[in-house]
Amino acid sequence: MQTSDGFPLVGGRLDYAGQRTVAALVYRHRQHIINLFLWPAEDGAMGGRAMTTESRQGYHVLHWSSGGMIYWAVSDLNAADLTAFADVVRNRAAAGGAPE
Repeated sequence: MQTSDGFPLVGGRLDYAGQRTVAALVYRHRQHIINLFLWPAEDGAMGGRAMTTESRQGYHVLHWSSGGMIYWAVSDLNAADLTAFADVVRNRAAAGGAPE
């Protein structure tokens, strides 16, 4: 994503979730941090799963899959802005780009 999207990439790391290695990309929107965790789907399926939304302890969590990848976005950002972030990621992935 470009800075012009309003969600500049500020870092990344390898992390562990559920005993698997995942990519953890860190974005910023205004003064909020967004963590995007992604990894290949175990079955390698290229289909997608609709986005689900939940809130936990003051954080919004979005989860979806697309193009053989599983995505989790977590932030204290308001739900509407986090959904806008997820839409940018999903559109970029659908166009064949990486969530840079």
